[in-house]
Amino acid sequence: MGRSRILEDKLSNAHGTEENAAHEAVPAHPEWCALLRKVVPAKAFLTEAWFDCWARSFLPLNSWVGPLTYLATHGPDGALIGLAPVAKQRVAGVQFSSLGGYYAPFRSILVAEPARQVAAEGLASAL
Repeated sequence: MGRSRILEDKLSNAHGTEENAAHEAVPAHPEWCALLRKVVPAKAFLTEAWFDCWARSFLPLNSWVGPLTYLATHGPDGALIGLAPVAKQRVAGVQFSSLGGYYAPFRSILVAEPARQVAAEGLASAL
């Protein structure tokens, strides 16, 4: 099984702040770009920039307290094969990590199709 880890969002301190209203473009991470070439076509729009836009718009808001982080798993060769964005929520005083709210694309977990089973197992073990 591949390595699993949690990646802190490099922009987590910026989400939801007024001083960052003029959003900078999020540079595409080479590993993320390589993974997007291996996912089903319907999920190819789920770039770092897409998730950054979501986080800048909705963190913090209502029960969402942030920051946006990513669960990631890598194959035996070190290549990124799975990625799951999660954010913190606080409901009734309990804080927990969540895959997203009513925004179905945000719930999307990116997995490389050739390594779907290994990626799913790696992401599950990262929870």
